[in-house]
Amino acid sequence: MFLTAGDICNPHLYPTVMDHGIAAVTAVRIDRFDCEGLIGLANTVVGLNEALWTLAEEQNAIMRDHIMSLGRCDARARVIMLLTELARRLSTQGTGPHPVFIPLTQTLLADAIGLTHIHLNRIIGDIVKCGVIATSRGGILVNSLSNLEKLGGG
Repeated sequence: MFLTAGDICNPHLYPTVMDHGIAAVTAVRIDRFDCEGLIGLANTVVGLNEALWTLAEEQNAIMRDHIMSLGRCDARARVIMLLTELARRLSTQGTGPHPVFIPLTQTLLADAIGLTHIHLNRIIGDIVKCGVIATSRGGILVNSLSNLEKLGGG
């Protein structure tokens, strides 16, 4: 899963055993909240507990979509699905609707959807020919989110 600015690595209020690693691929600022402080906030700030549950459910839905796509979608559909999801999430962070820069290398994207870098590169090249995205050093520029969605059939 790729987290974007403002996302919480673990939106659950109570401590859990971490069974995964986290790595930053861009510059990040990390704020750490202790469980007791977050529980206190959830008890005093109206709507915080609901917001955290909503965030957890959104993250679960994204993961379910990714898992489902691995078994049911062809490689091109998986690439478009991931690019669309990332562009949607990044466009809500004040960058506006057009264009949206996804600061991930093709190698990271390929790993995320179970493709080789070479196969992903071919698919990206085909989508570039459609004018919907452009590649640049360190990422992919989505020129038109609506056209990318149409390309994916959504």
